[in-house]
Amino acid sequence: MRQLTLPWKIPILVVAVVAAAFHYYCAGFGSPEPRTFRGLHLSMLLPFVYLLYPAWKKSPRHRPSVIDLLAAALCLVASLYTVFYADRLNQRFVGFHPVRPEEVVLGGLLSIAVIEACRRSISKWFAVTVGFALIYLMTCQYWPGMFHYKTFTLDRAVEILYLPNDEGIFGFLMGISADILYIYILFAAVLLQTGAGDFLIEFAGWAAGWARGGAAKIAVISSALYGTVSGSTVANVYATGSFTIPLMKRSGYTAKQSAAIETVAGIGGQIMPPIMGAGSFIMSEITGVPYFTIIKVAIIVLFIVAGLSFVDTSNWHPYLPENTGEFGHFGMSGIMMGAAIIYFAYIGFDTAATTAQEARDPQRDVPAGIIGALVISTVLYVAMAAVMTGMVSYTKLDVAAPVAVALDEHPSLFWLGLPVKVGAIIGMTSVILMSILGQPRIFMAMSRDGLLPKQLQKVHPGYHTPHVGTLVTGLVAVFFAGIFPIDILGELVSIGILLAFTAVCAGVLILRYTMPEAARPFRVPFAPLVCTAGVLMCLGLTLFLPHDTWVRLAVWTGIGFAVYFGYGHWNSRLRTAASR
Repeated sequence: MRQLTLPWKIPILVVAVVAAAFHYYCAGFGSPEPRTFRGLHLSMLLPFVYLLYPAWKKSPRHRPSVIDLLAAALCLVASLYTVFYADRLNQRFVGFHPVRPEEVVLGGLLSIAVIEACRRSISKWFAVTVGFALIYLMTCQYWPGMFHYKTFTLDRAVEILYLPNDEGIFGFLMGISADILYIYILFAAVLLQTGAGDFLIEFAGWAAGWARGGAAKIAVISSALYGTVSGSTVANVYATGSFTIPLMKRSGYTAKQSAAIETVAGIGGQIMPPIMGAGSFIMSEITGVPYFTIIKVAIIVLFIVAGLSFVDTSNWHPYLPENTGEFGHFGMSGIMMGAAIIYFAYIGFDTAATTAQEARDPQRDVPAGIIGALVISTVLYVAMAAVMTGMVSYTKLDVAAPVAVALDEHPSLFWLGLPVKVGAIIGMTSVILMSILGQPRIFMAMSRDGLLPKQLQKVHPGYHTPHVGTLVTGLVAVFFAGIFPIDILGELVSIGILLAFTAVCAGVLILRYTMPEAARPFRVPFAPLVCTAGVLMCLGLTLFLPHDTWVRLAVWTGIGFAVYFGYGHWNSRLRTAASR
């Protein structure tokens, strides 16, 4: 962009002030009819491109050239032509009324001027793309095969681009620019000049500047904060990009990466209430909670809050449907079977124990984290089930997508369908990935002990992860997910977890008596009572699972014994050391 000197600054400043005042007036008191408004909008702004952006690197940098002045005058005349003859142009029909010679000249020159303005201010490739489209429009009659189209004369092309009120140069996109985008950009400029914008950017720098990739995170947070007051993607990119793009480039990002991050940040700030996006981003960074987890919980809470207004308490009667005569079909046996089947939903709380080394006070923080997460999840589970069964009768929810059924019963909640589906996909994906994340590490530990082949302990030289174990785990997971129904897998996972927790509870109690001198950084309070209750509850739930589940468990356990006695027992390092 040129750095204009006197006397060129004065007329441009006057026109800029007039343009801003005109658009503010139209925003507050109403605008002229569309063609007139769009013509005036283009006549005020398009000449600026030629006055402020040089054509080439060797063009004058402190004043416009003669060619630039002529091009600006052409843009002004061609735009004002549509304003002065707005009444006649509004009454004409495209393809019926003839195109006047002066309209062909002005329209053709204005089209070329717009393309050149895009080349100067946006991108040469953007201009090349648009130019190629226009060339094709004029020459499509000569193209072979599927690219051939009927003849487009110059008059017809100019008529489409220059004279219509709902397409072409003065189409609806120009209306959006005049009615909305320009006002938002002016507002962003006010924020920057008054210092409010600096405050938002400085706050974003304080919130994320210290973190890894801080410059990019500053772009995201500052765009989100701007979005709370501007609501415009263009205004966000304009207001924050002038600061964050150079900052990212200085931090090592390429020009394309910086532009892409700022573009995505500007757009993302408008998808949902931007302050929520910034708050969630900061919350995720400070607490270490994955951003996907925050999204999942936010969508669950959104469904609960939105669905409360549609709860019909009559759907809760009878609160406990009577048993149909078949074990597990409603009644108390149905409750216990349901509790046993969905037990797999509580998998993962124990993984908080792996963060003990990162906690300030592990003996206090880790148990509190596990119990707190358990309580919060249970409350969300119960609230979700209560709202869903209140929105629609439980008899309609025995389907693969019960939440979708509940939303379909209330058409006014159609807007919630997409967020819930996205949340379900994110939730299932993240849970599956987190569930299988530990298995390759278990394989690696077992392999180091000699219980599994040594290939499973290989670590990738670049990513430093057990890639062989990850590949094996992924292939096994994909195989079983594709072969077995989800209800069977859920039952099998639940009985496995219940028996594992039974073993843990029993093991803690046994070790209290067999190894009382062992160091115990974490001590279970009231161990005899807690461990006994845990064993009884876990075993009790397994008794309510279907008989087929026990058969599958026996088969799966048999496979495990076969692997151990066929390989692990003979290659165990512990056994080898003991034999020496």
